[in-house]
Amino acid sequence: MPIVVGLGGGVDSVEATLELLRDPIALRYLREGAVMMAQTGHEWPDTADDLEQVLFPRLAAARVRTIQVARRGLRKRDGVVILDDTDRPNTCYTRPTPGRWYFTLGREMLLGGTIPQLSGARTCSQRSKGTPLDEVREQQVTRGRRYLHLVGFEVREARRIARDQRYDTDLRCGWYPLAEQGKDRAACLAGIRDKTGRTWSGKSACSFCPFSLTGPTGRTRTLDRFERFPEEGALPLAMEEVAVRLNPAQGLAGMDKRTRTGIRLLTLMAARPALAPILAEHQARLERIRWAVYLVQRAVLTPTNVPRRIVALHTGNRAEMQTQLDQLARHAQVDEIGGVRRVWRRRRGPALPTAEEFYVAAPFIGAEKHRPGFWRMWGRTQ
Repeated sequence: MPIVVGLGGGVDSVEATLELLRDPIALRYLREGAVMMAQTGHEWPDTADDLEQVLFPRLAAARVRTIQVARRGLRKRDGVVILDDTDRPNTCYTRPTPGRWYFTLGREMLLGGTIPQLSGARTCSQRSKGTPLDEVREQQVTRGRRYLHLVGFEVREARRIARDQRYDTDLRCGWYPLAEQGKDRAACLAGIRDKTGRTWSGKSACSFCPFSLTGPTGRTRTLDRFERFPEEGALPLAMEEVAVRLNPAQGLAGMDKRTRTGIRLLTLMAARPALAPILAEHQARLERIRWAVYLVQRAVLTPTNVPRRIVALHTGNRAEMQTQLDQLARHAQVDEIGGVRRVWRRRRGPALPTAEEFYVAAPFIGAEKHRPGFWRMWGRTQ
């Protein structure tokens, strides 16, 4: 039965793959399958360097088929691009290039005026990783055969294992060797160091992953990375700027449950003097780009079903849009949270379904955006 490894770039999946390469029997079945990874376009540079220096040479020496995939466009029907399919991997395509262009998760988030969410289904991971991997694996690797799908969940990830097992079928059988062996992250790090002599740089994640910012340790590690890679700060700050203006509950570091407002990456960065140049460039960019005054309409059907429509009423530079917003505020209710002024047409009520409408100035991301069926759902709130 072929073995297919879902390589995420983290220490868990890397340690599991290194173990396979040391087992002659497992290696034989791995060569019948593949090591596969999906690119979002925003992995930290040190993770790519670790993969290219530590794992890829060993996969190449063992002649293990290694496939990298990504999305071709926003929608599933746009298809998948195969970035690399080789048994001698040497380059980790964590960024699009002219010869290997793909649609990034950050582009989807920025154009949608949102950021990845901590709660609910991890749709960003499924859309950017799960769906492209499934399509290429079925068409190019397993082709109707039964296979073992190795997933690098460690021993403390029982809930993720249980969730992953729901995807088992007559053909797919999930395999979690790290959990079976009782290995946690510390054991994986030690295993990589023992086998390769290299200390793994850090957790695999997008530079704007909110899960990396939910606790003191994760925040420290992430801010340390921004100090090492300041060029990675522009996109997360831009995404958060738009998302927070369109929804005060947004923030890359989660939400303050007392105030129901987002905890911003920008605020965390401001507490570190070494990150001041990143913030200065962010503010300078906000003065250069095009802005809009948006009407934001949100239909609150259930606590988790809140479709939104945004429409740009005016566009111009930042100062011009602030003036337009001030004019709208003359005869309306106004509030200012975290330095963002909103002019309210309608506040949400206590009973569901309800709705809210307000005007806000934000960087321009499009003339109008809403999901199909918005007006039908909006009508339920009237």
